[in-house]
Amino acid sequence: MLATNKLAILLELSLSLINIGVEEIDYKKTLKTLLRILNCSSARIYFFIDANEKYQFELISSLPKIDKEMDQFLKDNFFLELGFPKTLFESLIHEFPKSYQQGHSQFHIFHMYQVGLIVLKTVNNNEFDILFLKTLNQIFEKLSLAIEKNRAQNQIRQTEHFVNIGQVTSGIAHEINNPVTIILGINQIMNKVISEKDFEKIQELNTKINRAAQRVGDIVKGLKSLSRDESELPLEIVPIGEILSDSEFFIQSIAEGSPVKIIFPENFEQNDFNVLGRPVQLSQVVINLIKNSIEAIYAEADPWVKISLFEENDFVCLRVTDCGQGISKELQKSILTPFFTTKKKGVGTGLGLSLSKKILESQGGTLFYDSECENTSFVIKIKKYKA
Repeated sequence: MLATNKLAILLELSLSLINIGVEEIDYKKTLKTLLRILNCSSARIYFFIDANEKYQFELISSLPKIDKEMDQFLKDNFFLELGFPKTLFESLIHEFPKSYQQGHSQFHIFHMYQVGLIVLKTVNNNEFDILFLKTLNQIFEKLSLAIEKNRAQNQIRQTEHFVNIGQVTSGIAHEINNPVTIILGINQIMNKVISEKDFEKIQELNTKINRAAQRVGDIVKGLKSLSRDESELPLEIVPIGEILSDSEFFIQSIAEGSPVKIIFPENFEQNDFNVLGRPVQLSQVVINLIKNSIEAIYAEADPWVKISLFEENDFVCLRVTDCGQGISKELQKSILTPFFTTKKKGVGTGLGLSLSKKILESQGGTLFYDSECENTSFVIKIKKYKA
């Protein structure tokens, strides 16, 4: 039976790891928690990388950043840098946790199922008995489930993200084709203008070429930024006009050829609202919300989607309203939950709204359905930047 003080330690550790959260796991914070509660001098998290006949290990987080004694121990006993043969590792799984004595330090290695390893270093006067270590390993296995869930949700988020990119590809091809056609057309008459030494005309044509080339650059830059994963990046100061500008381009590409009228706020580029967030993720949320509206009202008579901005206390709010007649009270209870969808079978995953809400909550904001609006309306709340 575990002593009362060790039970208290395990309980505190379990609660602390739960409070760290499973949607956006902070590995550095996790290690800080382990060092504080378990009174360890060093801690590391490694993830498995499947490399044919062996597992290789990627260092995810380390506190302190440098520990030469731990480096030497892992090199001598676990050869993590070279990789670990799968058959040998799988035969050792049932032996975890494993403890080793080296000099004045003890090293404890814990297995996180299908995820990786946690390595802790303690001093001699802080010995852990086998029952304590096994219970600790069970806690880390629960943590591995949270990590796997987090990985899966990030993967789904990226998959949906690339589906959106695929849907705007045809529009982007059209957008790029326009400035390229301009450049080719100018090139055909440039020789004649040069031979006539019409320098004013040459300057005019050169300006048009630069403008067309800049347009192509802007399109490519926008596509690259939309495909970037920002989930691990810190929050930054972002002009809300920049978010809307990025979103407008891709939305117009999605809506091209459709009967849906998209109404953005007037002069939104000049809006002086600054928010704290991750710009690409915020653009993704806005694009996803508007895209949902377009799909929902496509068959309506004179369909429209309107985007508006307003302030509310410490938040900048972005409202997306469409001509729909609202959502029933029954559906309102489920509309923001994972895997719920009103789309036909095989269309959409039902993860768009729930993931959008989680993205915003991880940045101090939120997403909600406004049941008091006459039409169908969702509101994005983003933390306002205060200078």
